[in-house]
Amino acid sequence: MSFKHGDLAFSNMHLFFGVDAVVFIEGGEESFPLEEVQKGKFNDSPIDSQFWEKIFVFFAPTKKILIRAVGSKSVLTQIADGISSGAIKNVCVAMDRDFDNFKGALKISPNVFYTQGYSWENDIWKPEILEVSLNTFTSRKIKPEIDLFFIQFAKDMHWGVYCDILLNQYSLSVIPRDKPGSLIVSDASRKPAINKTALRSIIKRHRIAHSSTQFRLGKHISYCPLNDCLGHLVERFFCRVFFYFIKNFTKLPSIPRKVVGAIMIDKFVSLLGKDFLKPVHKHYEEQFARLRI
Repeated sequence: MSFKHGDLAFSNMHLFFGVDAVVFIEGGEESFPLEEVQKGKFNDSPIDSQFWEKIFVFFAPTKKILIRAVGSKSVLTQIADGISSGAIKNVCVAMDRDFDNFKGALKISPNVFYTQGYSWENDIWKPEILEVSLNTFTSRKIKPEIDLFFIQFAKDMHWGVYCDILLNQYSLSVIPRDKPGSLIVSDASRKPAINKTALRSIIKRHRIAHSSTQFRLGKHISYCPLNDCLGHLVERFFCRVFFYFIKNFTKLPSIPRKVVGAIMIDKFVSLLGKDFLKPVHKHYEEQFARLRI
C-alpha cells in the first residue's frame, strides 16, 4: 500500500519521544484508524503493553522503545505493510498471531513481531509458570493437579480448536469471541471445566446452518489445543484455575484478574531461559534477530 505523507509521520515519530523506535501493539478500548494513529492517538492498555515491553527489554535490552496500543489488528497490518515495503522506518509492530499461520497470512519482515501462540496469553499460561505464580501465595505441592487441568483442557478443546481453525477460513467461529467465558463452568469449589455440552451445541448449530457447505482446510495442519486456542478463552479458563487454588489452598481474598495476568507475565519473562519455554524463546529470538532500528 502507499502511505504517501503518512510514511514520514510514522518514520519520524520516534524523534519526538527520544527513542529508537515506536512499537505499535493491539489493545485498549478503542480501535483507531490509520490517520488517527499517525496523529498520535493511542489507548491506555497496561497489560498488553507490559507483555511487549518486557519482551523487548529481554531480547533487545540496549534499545529504547515506546509502546503504543492502538486497538484492533487491522491497523497494525497496514503499518506492517508499510514497514515491509520500506516506506516506514524506526517503527515496529507487535501483534497476536491468531490463525495467520494457518492462512499463510504471516508478514515475515524485520520489525514485525508475532506471538508464538494464538496470542500472548497462550505464551504465558503454561503449567510451570502457573505453579511458580501460585507458589507466591502457597507452599503446597500443587503441580500434579495443575498438570491435570492443562491435560483436561487440551482434551476437551481438541476438536473445538480444530473446528475453530477450520471455520475461521470461512469468516466463522466456534469459540464465541465476545463471550469466551460462556464455555466455562465451575462447581461449588470453583473448580473450572470446559462446558462440553455448550461447545457441541455450537458445532451442531454450524452443521445445521451450513449443511450445504463443505468446509475444507485444503491441507493437513498440525495444531496444539493449548497453543492455538483463542487466547481469551485460555486466559479466562486458567485464571479460574488460579482462583480455584487461591480459594481452596490459601486464606487470601479475591485477586483482580489483571493482577493475576501481571504476575504471570513477570514469571514468564523470568523463566524464559528454562527448557520448557525453549520453543517460545526460539520464536522470539528469531524474530528479534531481524530487528532493524
